[in-house]
Amino acid sequence: MNKLLVHLTILAAVSLTTACSGSDEASTPDVTPPPVVPDTTMKMRGMAIDGYIVGATVFLDVNFNGIMDDGEPNSVTVNPEISGLSFELPVPSNLERCAGFVPVVVDVPVGAIDLDDPDNPITEAYQMITPPPLTALTDEDIINATPLTTVVWDSVKRELNTMDRTLN
Repeated sequence: MNKLLVHLTILAAVSLTTACSGSDEASTPDVTPPPVVPDTTMKMRGMAIDGYIVGATVFLDVNFNGIMDDGEPNSVTVNPEISGLSFELPVPSNLERCAGFVPVVVDVPVGAIDLDDPDNPITEAYQMITPPPLTALTDEDIINATPLTTVVWDSVKRELNTMDRTLN
């Protein structure tokens, strides 16, 4: 991946995350997600694909810590053959402008079902992450979390760490 593009992407994500978290200081962002307000006007929809996964928790990782915190929008994946998609994540209006600039995390627990092998539930928990698209989202957008999107996100995080060490 072009290093300049990665650095610009990271810079944009960090600045927008600071705006989403409510902190004005990039060096000390607020790690507590904003409270979820009851009115939701947008829903992020998508697929959890490693085979279609049923029973995983999907959440908008507003504070970039990879853990579902109180206040972060979340839902559980369902069989896409029934609903057409495997998740629908309600996004409160106070997080709409940030939704396209933070990762979506899929926590696949022990016991979840991979529809490629439905008779053998998942025996080892894992995570899939889709990088932020870095654009405003609409109800028409489809988010797909896969092992490949997780590798891309890991690469971006490594670049961010390298850039952080270089700047300090």
